Amino acid sequence: MRNDKYILASADSGVNMTVEAVENNGVADIRITDRISEWSDSSANSVRAKVDEMIAAGVSEARLYLNSQGGNVFQANEIINELKKFAKINITVGALAASAATRILAEFRGSAIAFQNSQFMIHKPKGYFDGNQDEIAASLQMLNNVTADYRTAYATCSGKTEDEIDALWQNGDYWMTAEQAQEFGLISSIHSDSKKLRAEDVALLEACGAPNIPKTEKTEFKYKMDKDKLKSLLGLAADATDEQIENAIAENKRKAEASAQTEAALQAQADERAEALVNDAILKDKKITADQKEVWLGLAKRDFEGAKAALEAMPEIGKLSEQISGNGKVRS
Repeated sequence: MRNDKYILASADSGVNMTVEAVENNGVADIRITDRISEWSDSSANSVRAKVDEMIAAGVSEARLYLNSQGGNVFQANEIINELKKFAKINITVGALAASAATRILAEFRGSAIAFQNSQFMIHKPKGYFDGNQDEIAASLQMLNNVTADYRTAYATCSGKTEDEIDALWQNGDYWMTAEQAQEFGLISSIHSDSKKLRAEDVALLEACGAPNIPKTEKTEFKYKMDKDKLKSLLGLAADATDEQIENAIAENKRKAEASAQTEAALQAQADERAEALVNDAILKDKKITADQKEVWLGLAKRDFEGAKAALEAMPEIGKLSEQISGNGKVRS
């Protein structure tokens, strides 16, 4: 199910560092940034080790800084379990809390504060599976269970019914401003000022498809790498001006956007082909039922030929049922 660098550090730290837990006047300062994943320092195992280290040192309170597009739902749920070891936890949301990150907020509702320009997103958990019919059916049941957990958590947090939560995310990602997230119950209050966004924060919002992409302040020429190296990478002369550098960057960006548009068009064609394949399997060929569409659609988007072959090898639902006797056994 869709899926950081997990940093336990001083709340004032502005750089990524190895996993480290910092005790600050008897309070553990914790940072969760980027994606939540079992393959990075954001894994539940990494968090567990550092939380236990703080608890063993007698720390019972934590301040969590959360700026994440979400990630693996099981890792996020286990991180929730680890954070519950603290007697008290206060959360500050950065530029973004989405997907599995909002599940953390829903668990600790009433303990979070955000900035005026913080953004939030919830959606149904997603899964990508393969295997035979029985394995896919089992995976689908697991996804149903996880979705039910998220639906209940958001309903409890917001005071809405579970049907109302279904209505919110039925069309995909459901985005909220800080004010809307407060009304929803994900946060309890909002800072009077806005968070100063870094380029990384804006990139994070863009990657998640946030509807409102803020503009960062444009200051006098400012790049992380030195100018000489940047000029070399851009193929510019050593005496190139700042304006020439800016123009070269803008041109590269234009080319990248054109390439992205082409890639998006090709992806849209592939998605349409996958949609047609699955719709035919449901309506025309009677190979699968409508409630299995999302699982097969995910498979077809990942491996069209593999999904097509699997569907072609499956018997029609009606023909399969004709082969089954009243006692549930397949007739020879």
